[in-house]
Amino acid sequence: MRYEWNDWALERNDGGLRRQGAPVEASRKVVECIRHLIVHRERIVGYDELIRSLWGHDNVSNHQLSQVVLAARRLLGDDGQAQRCIRTATGQGYHWVAPVVETTDATTATAAAAMGETAGRHDVDSMSTGATTPTTAHAGHDTTAPGPATAVEAADPGTDAAGASASEPIGAPPAAASFRSLRRAGRRRRRLAFAALAACATAAAALGIIWQHQDRGLLTLPASSEGHADAATFDALRRTLAAGRHDDVREVLSTLPPRLAESREAMLIAIDLEIQLGRFDRAREKIDAQSKTLRPSRDDLWHARLLLCESMLNSRRQAPGAEVFAPADAAVTLLLSQGGGASQRLLAEALRVRANGYNLTHRSDAALRDLAEALDIHEREGDAHRMAMVRATRARTWMRMGRMSDALDELGDVAEVFRRHDDKVNEVLARNTLAKIQIESLQWQAALASTERSLRLLRGMQDSDRRYPSLQLRAMALIGVGRLREADSLLDEAEAGARERRDGIIPAIHHLETGQPQRALEAAAREFESSRIDTRTNLLLENREGALLLWTMAVQALVDHGERPPAATVAQLALLESPTNAVARIARGRWLSLQGEDAAAERELLHSLQEAQDAHQRLRMLLAAEPLVDLALRRGDTAAARQVVDGVYDYDPDTMGEDYRFHLLRLRIALADDTTDEDDDAHRKVLQLAGERRLPRGVERLYTERRHREGGPLWSGPVAAPER
Repeated sequence: MRYEWNDWALERNDGGLRRQGAPVEASRKVVECIRHLIVHRERIVGYDELIRSLWGHDNVSNHQLSQVVLAARRLLGDDGQAQRCIRTATGQGYHWVAPVVETTDATTATAAAAMGETAGRHDVDSMSTGATTPTTAHAGHDTTAPGPATAVEAADPGTDAAGASASEPIGAPPAAASFRSLRRAGRRRRRLAFAALAACATAAAALGIIWQHQDRGLLTLPASSEGHADAATFDALRRTLAAGRHDDVREVLSTLPPRLAESREAMLIAIDLEIQLGRFDRAREKIDAQSKTLRPSRDDLWHARLLLCESMLNSRRQAPGAEVFAPADAAVTLLLSQGGGASQRLLAEALRVRANGYNLTHRSDAALRDLAEALDIHEREGDAHRMAMVRATRARTWMRMGRMSDALDELGDVAEVFRRHDDKVNEVLARNTLAKIQIESLQWQAALASTERSLRLLRGMQDSDRRYPSLQLRAMALIGVGRLREADSLLDEAEAGARERRDGIIPAIHHLETGQPQRALEAAAREFESSRIDTRTNLLLENREGALLLWTMAVQALVDHGERPPAATVAQLALLESPTNAVARIARGRWLSLQGEDAAAERELLHSLQEAQDAHQRLRMLLAAEPLVDLALRRGDTAAARQVVDGVYDYDPDTMGEDYRFHLLRLRIALADDTTDEDDDAHRKVLQLAGERRLPRGVERLYTERRHREGGPLWSGPVAAPER
C-alpha cells in the first residue's frame, strides 16, 4: 500500500518517500509527520496526538512540533500561507488537505498526478521557484513536448498548447494527450516567465533551448555562435549554483537537449549539485559512471576534473584526510604534465583542492605553498572571485596553524568578495568558518553577527545542505551569551530538517549548559563512536578528541550530582592513554582527576593550557583552566588557583573580562579564599553575563551562605535554565 499525490508517493509500511519515482532523503520525523497526517487526512490531527506519534511522549513543546511541520512543508514545496498540503487549524492542530490516492499498483500514479494537477492548477504559480521550457525528447523526459514556444505562448502562459485556458474548470481526469498538454501548461504556469523567443529560432535550433530568466539573473545568452552560447549557458548555470538556487539548476539540467545534457560540463555541474545538496551517494555514482569512460579516451584533463570532484566529495563527507589528498594530488600531477595556458586555471583549482588535503593530513606548510602558486595564476588572469576561493582556503590553513587574527581578517575580506559576486554558497562557508574562529576566540557578539548573516543567506537558498551546520553554529553562539531557549529551538530545527543523524558536539555542549549531564554523555559518546574527522586542529571540538573531552566533562557533572560514573570504552581508554593534542590532553587530565591521580592530571592540564595559549585558542584555555582550578581548590591551594586564572586573564584582559566562564572561575576562587569584595564583584559579573544559565549549585550555595553569615545583600540569580 502506498499514498500518492501530485508527483509524490509515500510507502505506508516503511515510510519511504519518493518524488517522480526517485527516493527522497528526509529525516525520520519529517517523513513520519507526513505519514501520520496522510493516514488521518479525514480529520484534524491534534498537536498532542502528533507529538506522541513523532516523539513517543508528551514532553515536547508545540514549537518543536511546528519546526518539524515547517521542514515537511519545505520538503514538499508547500508554504505556510497557501497551505496546499498541510493546513494549520489554529489552536487545534494540522490537517492534510492535498488529494491523495491509495494504491498498491504503480500504474495508478498517473491518476494521482492528474488529481494533484487538477486540485492545484490555480495555485501552482506561487508554489514553484524553478523554471523550464518544453524539451526535446530524450531519456527521462516527455517525448511529446513541442519545440520552442511561440510569442503568443510566451506572452500568455495561461494557455496550453491545445488552446485550453488555465482558468477553465476541469471535471474528470483528461485523456492521455490532453493530460500531457495540461502538464506542459502547468509547468509553464509554475515557472517565472521563462519562455523561448520565436525571433531566435535559428539559434534555438542550434542551442536546443534558450532561457530568458533576467528577473532572477539565471541566464542571458548572447546572439553568437553555438560554442559561445553553450559556454554562456554553463557559466550562467554555475553562477546560479553558486547563488544556492539548486532547484533552478536542477530544472534547467532536466530540460537540456541531449547534446548539452550529455556534455562534460553538464555532468560536472550535476555532480557539484549533488555534493552541495549533501547527496553524496548520488555524486559518487555520477563520478564512477564518468570514470568508466576514461580508459578508451585517455583524456588527462577530463580525468583531472573527475579526480578533483572525488577529492571535494570526500572532503564534504568527512572522509579521512588521505582520501581527500590522494585524488587531488593525482590531478595536480596530471595537469603539470600537460603544460600550456589552457590548463592553468584548472591547475590553480587543483592546487587549492590539494591544499585542503594537505590541511587534513596536518601539512600546513605544503598547503601554503600550493595556495601561493594558485593565487599567482588567478592574479595573472585578474580573477578576483577565484582568488577569493584560494584566500578562503589559506585562511583556514592559518586557522589550523593558530594564526587566528590573520584568518579572521582574511575571511572577513573574502566574504565580502563572495557577497559582491552573489556567491552565497562560498559566502556561507566563509562566514561559518569566521564564526568558528570567533567562538574559539570568545568573541560571542561577533559570532552572533556572522551566524545571523549565514542564516539570512540560507533563507534565499534552495534545499541547502549548509543549513544544518549553520543552525548549529548559531545555536553555539547563542549558548555563549546564555540565550539557551533560542539555542534549544535552533537545535530542534536542525534535527528536524536533517536528512540523517549528524554530529552531537554542539548538542552535547548545550546539554551541559542546561544541566542535563546524562543527555550530554549520550550525545558525546555517540559522536565519539561515529566521528570520521581525523583533523585534530578543527575548532569547536569537532573531532573524536572533542567528543571525548565533552564525555569526560559530562562524567564529572554526573559525579558532582552524586551519580555513579560510567566506565570508559576500550576506544576511549586508548585515546585517554595516548593523547595527541591539547583537547585530548584536557580530556586525559579530567579523567585522571576523576581517578584521583591529581599530580598526573595537573601535568597534562598545564601542558594543554600552554598548547592552547600557543595556538591562541581562548576557549580551550578556559577548558584547561577549569579543571586546574578544581585541583588547586581541592587541595586548598587558592594561590595556585588564582595564578592559573590570572595567567588566563593576562593573556587577553578585554576578552576574558567579558566572558561568563572566566568570571565563574573568579567567583569560585573568591568564595574559597574568603575575599568578600572580590566575590561580590565576580558575582555581579557572572549574573550580568549568565543570561539563562543557572549557577552551579555548589557555587550558589556557598555565596548565599557567605552573604547570610555577613549580613550583606543577596544579588538576584539568573533565570533558570530551560526544561526539556
